[in-house]
Formats: sequence, C-alpha cells, structure tokens
Amino acid sequence: MVSSAGEESDLVYGFRLSSVGPANVTGTDVVYEPSSLDQAMRLHYLRQVCYFKMDSTGADYQQPSEQMSLIYKIKETMFYWLNQYFMVNGRFRRSDAGWPFIKCNDCGTRFIEAKSPKTLQDWLHITRESSSLHMSVVPNKIIGPEPLFSPPVLLQFTWFKCGGLALGLSWAHILGDPFTATDFLNMCGLLFSGHKPSPIPSFPKVNYLLPRSDTPAPSQNLPPSLKRVGPVGDNWFGTRNDCKMDTHSFHVSPTQLADLQSQVSSDTAAFELLSAVFWKSIARIRDRTRDGVDTVTVCRKGARKKYSMNNKLVISTASTNSKVAEMGIDEIVKLMGQEAEDEADKIEAAVEGENGLGDFVVYGGNLTFVKLDDAELYGMELKGEKPVYVDYLIDGVAENGAILVLPAVDSVDGRVVKAILPEEEVAQLKMVMKKQWSIV
Repeated sequence: MVSSAGEESDLVYGFRLSSVGPANVTGTDVVYEPSSLDQAMRLHYLRQVCYFKMDSTGADYQQPSEQMSLIYKIKETMFYWLNQYFMVNGRFRRSDAGWPFIKCNDCGTRFIEAKSPKTLQDWLHITRESSSLHMSVVPNKIIGPEPLFSPPVLLQFTWFKCGGLALGLSWAHILGDPFTATDFLNMCGLLFSGHKPSPIPSFPKVNYLLPRSDTPAPSQNLPPSLKRVGPVGDNWFGTRNDCKMDTHSFHVSPTQLADLQSQVSSDTAAFELLSAVFWKSIARIRDRTRDGVDTVTVCRKGARKKYSMNNKLVISTASTNSKVAEMGIDEIVKLMGQEAEDEADKIEAAVEGENGLGDFVVYGGNLTFVKLDDAELYGMELKGEKPVYVDYLIDGVAENGAILVLPAVDSVDGRVVKAILPEEEVAQLKMVMKKQWSIV
C-alpha cells in the first residue's frame, strides 16, 4: 500500500517486539495441514484494525503504568486463547511432496507494541483522507523469505497520546477466511472479559500428513476465479512488485443507500447494489486504458461453524459481453444475481493436482467483490468497550483489484466500501464516485 516511510515513522514509533505462545505444550510432532482451498489463499493476508477510545474504563491510559498493566493482562489472556488455536503458534514447512503445512512447535504469535503522537480523533481524521495509513498500526509482514521463521499471525497494540488504542491483527489467509479471523480475534475479547466462548473451539491434534502424489499435474483449465501467478518462491505474496496498489475507504450513509435503492426496480441488498455501482464506475475508468471489466469474482460467507478453521467462502464469477460502463445499475444488479455456481470445488481440484506447488491468487485475478458486511468486525471488546471504528484490508491483491463491502460503525443501514486498486485508479475512482454518486 502507498505511504512514505518517513511519514509512517513520524506517526508511529517506539516499536517493541515479543512473542506470546500457548500456556500448555501442544504435543510432540503435531502438524496442521491446510486444505486445498486454504492453499489457494496462500498469497493473501487479512489486516484488521480495531480502534478503542478507552475513556470509559475507569483507568487513565495516558499513563505508561496503566498501559503496561493492560498489556500484561492481555498477554495473560492470550496464553489460554492460544491453547485453543494452537496451529497459529506454529511455522510453515513443506512436505516431501511439496504441500505446505504447519509444524505446531509453539513458536508463538508475534506481539508488537508501539506509540503515536496523535490523538485517536486526529488519527481517524487523517486516515479518512489517507486510508493506507491504517497499515501503520497493523503488522504488514508476509510469510517469507524463510517461512519456517515467519509467524502466520501478528498482533500490534498502538497507544495514542490521548490514551486511545489501536489493536491490529495480521492473519495469513491460508489459515482461514475473514469470518474465521474475526471469530479468532473476538474470542480474545470474550476471554479477557471473563466470558467463555460457546461453543469452545476444539481442533484435533494429529501427527501425520495426508498422502500426496509424487507427480503433480498442473491444471490447464483453471476456473475463472483463480489466476496463476509467479512463481513467487518462498515470498508468499500475490501483488506484483511492479504494481503499486493503494486503498481508499468510501463511507456510504443510509440516505445515500436509500437513494441508490430508488434507482433499481426491485428491493436489492446493499452488497449487490454497491457492487453494481462500483463495477460500473471502475469499468468507466478502465474503458479508457484497457479492455474494461467484463468478468468479476464474488466472494461471500459460506456455510460454517463458529470457531472453525479453514476457508469456507462461496466463490463465484459474473460475466457479460456488454460494456458495463454503459449498462444501467438495474441491469448490473440482475447480472450480479446471475452468478455461476460456487467454484470452490474446482479451485480445490486445481490446487490439489499441483500438490500446493502452484502459486495462485483469488483476489484481484478478476476485479473481486467481497461481502463482509455480515462479518462481526465490531465484536471485539476491551474493558467493556467496543471499537469506535474498524478498518479492514485484504493484502496481496493482484492488479485487477478488490472491493470490500464492510459494516459501518454508526448505523446498520450504512456501509463502508474499501477499494484496493492500482494507485492511479484509486485517484480516478475517488473523482468518479464524488462526481457521479456524491460518495466520498
């Protein structure tokens, strides 16, 4: 994401690194083997930042002693939290056949502490104009260049001078989808508040790997939602080095959503409606520079149990032979509702056939729309406080970009739309959305 190193170092400083592991030893030779769909997400990462005012807790968190006390209690909670999610404390290896797996050796989760000279209010104002600065308060590490030393989960706690706090989670997507990561983080809040999750997470501990073929067979016909990249070697990241990606968060009020709803003939869910608006707007931009956008990928929540691991997204595509920039919103909404069947099985077959050796992207292979307005992003709780704002990002997105539809903090009817696109397209999209739709 685009931001200068000097600017970031002025806004966040005083980094302290440590590791926190489970309270109990996981066991001898325990391994965790990601599924084929997990492997398809290997080059992507989830970055979530929860902002807390911390002004109704009864403590003065402008004082270093109070900050240290809270961090100590959080780490104490993490010992038990990480007992349940033992696999996130391990490190990646490859089997003899090439399949990536986690050796559950209790190396721990990386824990980062930092400070900012800004107040929380000032910070949220700055990041409203420059969304990429949220990346200063969440770890942006990837797995590699030495996977056996790279933690798949990192946490960062950044204190603002007013006593406010940013909690940043970096989650390797190969571990699970956004709903898995959200459950993981929210469970920490439950335990910290003295509550027990229901159901209590329980994952089997095994000391063997599934048998794999010694002769991988690269797939010649990938499903439309899966794009081959690379090879990337041991740097597990989906964005090309020569493609600078940027982000911007568009805030859509309930009134603006109602106005958009009035432009379509049927009652349409916010996700489909906003996806249609942004598909049309991005197509208008790309018609000037490339071949437009005739195929998009759509990712939604799939059937899953709470506190489960793995990726369970429903992944499908929508296509048209018409010029999307010239279509009406009503037409595009109908097109979004006519997606092909879930391609997850085809994705799994393609990855399985290559023993996890192939390098693929899902986000950004096509322009990708991700429905996250039904994720419990505001479910994390610290000392009785809920976040006043949550920023969310998928990292490692390829050059065709991604659009995330997120919940808004102050209204069940509002939405935040996070655009992750090539740098030059973000600037153009901001102008188009403001001029055509009055959305900023």
